[in-house]
Amino acid sequence: MRLHAYFDYGSPYAYLAWQRIRAHPERYPCEVLWKPVSAGHIFKQDGSAPNTTLRNQGHYLVVDVRRWAKAYGVPFAPPAAGEPGAMPVNSIKADRLHLLADHAGPEAEKAWMEAVFLAYFRDGRDISDDAVLDDLCAQAGLEGGASLCMGEGVKRLLVANTQEAYEAGAPGVPYFVLEDDAGRREAFWGNDRLPWVEAMLAGTPPPA
Repeated sequence: MRLHAYFDYGSPYAYLAWQRIRAHPERYPCEVLWKPVSAGHIFKQDGSAPNTTLRNQGHYLVVDVRRWAKAYGVPFAPPAAGEPGAMPVNSIKADRLHLLADHAGPEAEKAWMEAVFLAYFRDGRDISDDAVLDDLCAQAGLEGGASLCMGEGVKRLLVANTQEAYEAGAPGVPYFVLEDDAGRREAFWGNDRLPWVEAMLAGTPPPA
């Protein structure tokens, strides 16, 4: 079994999903493939917009994510409105750098995810800023700094991931595609659908 986990570092619900999955590895007895995408380009292709850009949805999102974070026992303190890096943050460089960390191996990928997600959603740092990214690269052991994300190869990889997610049906992120050994797939959108993923992996009925 494989779980294709499409995400964007700027998504608070992707952050929550990452926290849940890493806190409960026993619920995910499968290969988890973290695949960064550009959520903005998915919205554009689908004719929608990030809910953080919409008045009522944006206000409710903050309330909702705070509730989830409290339930998970994890921090949620991204940059406040009006501060550098406030939602929706331009996370495309962090997303590209993930691909380079992934290429360096699972430990480098794990270190990069922890560095970026916590820098943004716990520490309120602006992950669109090259100086911040340089610091996070050093923290995660990714040599070369933010400038690495400007290569044409890594740009194409992120475009390919984004298109793969869209063609798999993603209306946004996080988006999960559970694939069995026969190639059969089930898709789930959102942090709040992870209990369904966990039920399928456990072979138990989904939550009511």
